Formats: sequence, C-alpha cells, structure tokens
Amino acid sequence: MTAQQMNKDNNPLQPRFNITWNFPVGSGGVRHLVRLHFCDIVSTSLNQLFFDVYLNEYSAYNDLDLSSLTFHVLSSPMYMDFIVDSDDLGAVRVSVGPSAVSSLNKVNAILNGVEIMKMANPSHSQSGSKKISVWIVVASGIGVFVLCLVVFVAILACKYKKRKPKPRRVESAGWTPLRVYGGSTHSRMSEVTVNEYRSLKIPFADVQLATNNFDNSLVIGSGGFGMVFKGVLKDNTKVAVKRGVPGSRQGLPEFQTEITVLSKIRHRHLVSLIGYCEEQSEMIALGLLLIHYFLGSR
Repeated sequence: MTAQQMNKDNNPLQPRFNITWNFPVGSGGVRHLVRLHFCDIVSTSLNQLFFDVYLNEYSAYNDLDLSSLTFHVLSSPMYMDFIVDSDDLGAVRVSVGPSAVSSLNKVNAILNGVEIMKMANPSHSQSGSKKISVWIVVASGIGVFVLCLVVFVAILACKYKKRKPKPRRVESAGWTPLRVYGGSTHSRMSEVTVNEYRSLKIPFADVQLATNNFDNSLVIGSGGFGMVFKGVLKDNTKVAVKRGVPGSRQGLPEFQTEITVLSKIRHRHLVSLIGYCEEQSEMIALGLLLIHYFLGSR
C-alpha cells in the first residue's frame, strides 16, 4: 500500500475519527506478524504529529510521536512489529486515529506501509522442541551413566592391581626345574642355566661314541647316582662319564651340587667341568670328568 494520511488538508476533525484498513488473511484464529511502516512526511516541525494505532479494534500504541522515535529527524523511516491473531472472519484490521494530546489544528495520522506475515503454529513448534528436549535429556542421561560406569570399573581395576601381590622373583643357584616326561611321577634333574653353560654343550652322540655306547667293560666305578664310565672324546681327551640309574631320585641334590661345584673349580688335582649335554631325555655334563645323569626310561 502507498502512504496514507488521515487529514491531508489539515481541516478540523472529530476526535473520534479513524482511518481503517481491512486485510483478509485466510482462516480465523491464525497468528500473524504485522509490520507497520511509518515516515513523517506531513509535519513541518518536530513533535507536531501525535496519533494512536489500533489492531483489530484494540489499542496497539497511544500518542505515537514519530519524531521522538527517529532521533528528532523528520521524514526518517521506521517500522514497528506486532503479533496479531486474525479475527473469526480471517481478517486483520489496522487503524490510525487522532491522539488525545493532538492540538485541534494539527489533528492527523499517517501510515506508510503494512506487511503481514503468517506465523508457524507455535503449538507444533513447541511440541517439536519438547520432543527434541526429551531426546537430549535421555541421551545426556545415558552418557552420564556410561561415564560413571567406566569410572567405576577403572577404580575397581586399580584397587585390584594394588591388592594383587606381585610375583616374587626366586633366585636360582644355577638350576631350574624341568618338566615331567611320560606322566612319570619322577622329576627330571633340573637343567643347568643356559646362559652360564651354553658354550659347554656337547652332543649326546659324541658321549655315546666316547663310551662305546656306555659299554659295561668301560665301567670304572659306581655309586648312589649310577655307573661311572671311562671314555675318550674325539680330540683324544680322556673323560669319565657318570650315568644315573633310570628313574632314580637317590642323591639328586648331592649330584646337582657336585655339578655346580665342578663347573666352578679350577685346580690341577681336582676334576673340573668341561661340558654338558641334554638330549633324548638325558642330561650330560662334561669336564675332565664327564658326568651324565639319566632320567626317564629309554
């Protein structure tokens, strides 16, 4: 619409006279945004124009002074927004009329433009926002529960680790237990520490060759541990082989002690360990006196 003023000729008007516009907007009961545009193009001085604004017969603004709202600048455009429900006939009515503070010779009112925009149903928007809010609350609750559960499990794990005794390292004197073969209740002799005696390892075949496969004619002694054989290695070193009785545990601690001692002594009048072997369920230790302890049946 173009600008409309109530009293173009500045004639005296009845104080109850208004100018009204009726805008059909469709079905009744629908909420609209009504934007009213104003620009004082009729006044010749500031604070000269005062008027009232009505929407659907209800007062929307009394004693409107455009110059006071435009920082005392005439012909300065401005607009005002209102939320209005259409009447039962589906219309929005806009009216402007004289103010009670208007002087009799300056009675006038002006409206430069109107915009009417239908608003979305607030009930639907609120319903949708409520659903979204509910989901946000549910998701937040689940997240908090999972976080608390993780923290609880972490605390339990830390307490369990603190209470669990740390395994104590058992220092070995050069021997570690061996597994049991064939379901026998007899334990094999513990093997010599690998790092300590690795360089002394001799193949079992060489031991058999040195003793002619443990020929009884080469027996030079016997004891609680078994038979002692005389033998000669490939390099013509004369050795003695001490072979334990199969399945016997007699004197095992003493025999282990003897092996450990012989591996450490260095004296021309005492026999020192020069090697060992563990193959085919047997363990062999060699020095100038080769000691072999047999465990398990052959």
